[in-house]
Amino acid sequence: MQWAVTAVFYSALHGLTAYLLARGIIVRSHSARDRALTHPANGVPQNIYDAYHNLDDHGRDARYALVAFTHQEVRDLLDQDLASIATFVGM
Repeated sequence: MQWAVTAVFYSALHGLTAYLLARGIIVRSHSARDRALTHPANGVPQNIYDAYHNLDDHGRDARYALVAFTHQEVRDLLDQDLASIATFVGM
């Protein structure tokens, strides 16, 4: 399940990166992306940033702390956080 959580996070990351790129904003690092997502001029609602941040935290837990996730936890990340981001960016 760790790889599923990682894939969910990177799906959100690439969707939001595409959203920024479509607005002429090029990000080349996680920290640059984070700054761009929180900049008010870029139009990312707080709930979308919060969903991304939650997926980032879970993704790090999966990759570096080897936290074990249940099928339902992964399903919740997909159905809640990733779904919100996907709707926002039009994925």
